[in-house]
Amino acid sequence: MAEKLRKRLKWLGISYDWIATDHWESFLSVFGEDRHEGGKEHTVGIVGK
Repeated sequence: MAEKLRKRLKWLGISYDWIATDHWESFLSVFGEDRHEGGKEHTVGIVGK
């Protein structure tokens, strides 16, 4: 799923400085640790939407 998202963002021309997840290992491997912030404090606002 993470790889599909990364490819989709690139295809759409969307750039980003970092991505926030709930410590999903697949996102770490796809986006890299330098572009990844893990933890509920970054995702709690979007979970219910």
